Amino acid sequence: MMDSALLYAPEGEILWESSYYEVFGDDFTPDQGWSFRDVDTAPDVVLGWARHHPTQERGPAQMAIDEGEEPEPITQLTSETTHYVALDKATGETVWEKRGLSSCPNLPPVNGDLMTLCHWTSGEFGWTVDEDGWELNLDEPLEEESVELLGIDPASGDVIWDLPVDVESFGSHFISTERSIRQNQDRTVVSIDGDQVIVDMETGDTADLAEGELFLCWEARDPVTGQFNEDTRDVDSGHEYMICDADRESVEGDSIPVDLLNLTTWESDDEDVAFISLEGRLVAYDISGIDGEDA
Repeated sequence: MMDSALLYAPEGEILWESSYYEVFGDDFTPDQGWSFRDVDTAPDVVLGWARHHPTQERGPAQMAIDEGEEPEPITQLTSETTHYVALDKATGETVWEKRGLSSCPNLPPVNGDLMTLCHWTSGEFGWTVDEDGWELNLDEPLEEESVELLGIDPASGDVIWDLPVDVESFGSHFISTERSIRQNQDRTVVSIDGDQVIVDMETGDTADLAEGELFLCWEARDPVTGQFNEDTRDVDSGHEYMICDADRESVEGDSIPVDLLNLTTWESDDEDVAFISLEGRLVAYDISGIDGEDA
């Protein structure tokens, strides 16, 4: 078996193997984070995603610090941090690939027949390196990020629709907003030139929000700081949900659009009851006989 091999074994028998570096590139390494998934609408391919951090430059920078010298600055383009590929299930060959693609924070990557992904088109950040380690400097970007929302055919990689949106719609590529709207598969809320709009996930068409429209928001619950190797990171114990408006502000009351209940409900044997965890409490909704109205 080759080093850092990617194996495809659909029924326990290895069908093919390929080098991780040949698939994603020499600047990507398996310990940086990666995943693969099947998509029902593209049964002949398996979709893979990998993340890249500039670990190659960390060694020389740390050596310079150890010798009392100023390290060379480490920078990273947002568009170079992720790589998306589609591999032929039968052969392992690359069907399509694109740098700068990633799942959008808080947005389901598969929406009907399409994949909905974020394409990071600009942005550059520096890494602060000192005797305590290294840390991504998000407060002072060298170049502001920009992103477009894409509807992609997972089988061919063809872009069916694209929509430039404000970065604030999802938060930075490296860290999501503190509170986000929980999106569903049919539509999503994004900001374009500072205005909030609804996007049809099948066509990419936009429409104005209805006055007083409600959504589900979520944010990290019980965040704590943890030590991971040499890095300090924020972790949480899951998410807490709240009813909110398009500006992510909490709204008083428990009334909620029925089509949003399927985003966060717990399994129940009673088809007429939906459960949801709202701000520290479990709420049960009676949805018997309701069709498109609020619960």
